[in-house]
Amino acid sequence: MVAANGSPATGGSLPKFWDNDQLAASLRPRGFRTMIQSLFVSYAQNGEDVLLWRALKDVQRGYYVDVGAQDPVVDSVTKAFYERGWNGVNIEPVAQWYDRLVQDRPHDINLRLAVSNRPGSIRLFEVEGSGLSTSDPEFARRHEAEGHTLHEQVVECATLDQICADNAVRTVHFLKIDCEGAEKSVLEGFSLSEVRPWIIVIEATEPNSPRPAWQDWEHLLTGQAYRFVFFDGLNRYYLANEHVELAPAFDAPVNVFDNVRKLSEVGAQELIERQQSEIDALKGAAAVATLQAELGAAKTERNAAAADRDAALAERDAVAAERDAVAADRDAVLADRDAVNAARHAIAVEHDRVIDECNVLTAERDALAAERNDLRASYSALQQEGAECKRELGRLEKSLTELLSSHSWRVTAPLRACSRAVHRIRRGVRRVPYLVLRPFAHGAKPMLLWLAHRPAARKLVIRVFGRHSKLVNTARLFLTSAPMPTPGVEHNPAPKSVSEENSLSARGRDALLTLEGMRTKTKGESQRASRT
Repeated sequence: MVAANGSPATGGSLPKFWDNDQLAASLRPRGFRTMIQSLFVSYAQNGEDVLLWRALKDVQRGYYVDVGAQDPVVDSVTKAFYERGWNGVNIEPVAQWYDRLVQDRPHDINLRLAVSNRPGSIRLFEVEGSGLSTSDPEFARRHEAEGHTLHEQVVECATLDQICADNAVRTVHFLKIDCEGAEKSVLEGFSLSEVRPWIIVIEATEPNSPRPAWQDWEHLLTGQAYRFVFFDGLNRYYLANEHVELAPAFDAPVNVFDNVRKLSEVGAQELIERQQSEIDALKGAAAVATLQAELGAAKTERNAAAADRDAALAERDAVAAERDAVAADRDAVLADRDAVNAARHAIAVEHDRVIDECNVLTAERDALAAERNDLRASYSALQQEGAECKRELGRLEKSLTELLSSHSWRVTAPLRACSRAVHRIRRGVRRVPYLVLRPFAHGAKPMLLWLAHRPAARKLVIRVFGRHSKLVNTARLFLTSAPMPTPGVEHNPAPKSVSEENSLSARGRDALLTLEGMRTKTKGESQRASRT
């Protein structure tokens, strides 16, 4: 026992205009929505939605259950309610109609099931391209004899009690059943105890026939506190006893006072209006053609003027571009001239700097040449002096050798030894006062420094002891650590070369030192004599 929608009006006799897809496309213009707001558009094939709306129009966002929903628009009992904010459960086992329901009713619960008195599966005879699909083999044979194509298949089924429980259905404002001969099985699977629809509308004739078929199942409703209220020639309406206040809505069939338009009428009106618009457009085609010709001529003239203007603008732009190019060339020449002048000035500055540098280098070259000549002369003089020193050294060595080998030098050797001993003793005796007086002298050094800085005291000491006396030199050395140089005496004698000293023997060096000491002593005595 399957829930498959079907009706006499959809048994294959519809004209081509009422194909579902074409009808839906014809209702898209904006004027259709405006018409819906001003009157009630009935989608159902026999005005079922008009009677239901008459009874339930005061319910906001109501709930429905549609067993055998078939197409979501054409011949739909629930479409008008869905457009007004209602929602519910749509049950349809045929894949073609189920897919359309899913697309058109996203806010509904859409189930691809058959409804029966027990869960499981049943055989379904799908009548291709119609709403006559059924689970009754007798009805299926009739449809096939009438020329319909059948497809037999096995589909899943469930009871209405199970479907309501699985989908948490509590309040149902109307239940619609259209099962093509399986209405009794649907009602046997619905206890009407937990869920009690306010109104139940059931197709009550045999499929595609006016013969009554409600005697087999009506007791299942009247025995559950439902009362029959209306028969429209195709469907019987039942009202729950707890909602008898809705009964007056079913006192009269659909009439002019319901302010209703059929979906087919709306579609036809839309088609008429669209065709009239096309006719009006064709009538004005001649005038439009004339205006278009005039417009074309005006556009041609405008385009010619625009072309002349564009040519003039292009010529102006070309002249401006040529002028800019000449100005750019002039600026480039001026820039090159300035660059050449700057380079020439830089070359002149560099030339002057090079000339100055050449003059400086020439002067340095001349100075170096003069210095070189002086060094050469100095070198020659030093060579001559070195030769003279070598000759003097030879003479001295010869004299020293003669002296050391003479008889008198050997005879006087003891006298020299005694003289050196006496000299050492005399020096030691002279050192005793120094050692005795040294601590006192260091203690009196500040006072002596003070006297040394007094001109009168210095003059008195110099007048009494002499400027270069040994006492004055010793005091000066003690007080300032720098002896006064003796006038006329060279204190920086040139050091003897290492080669000269190394060339003498130990006895020769001793003799040489003796001779130098005697010479120094003789010079000192002669200087003192000259001062006195």
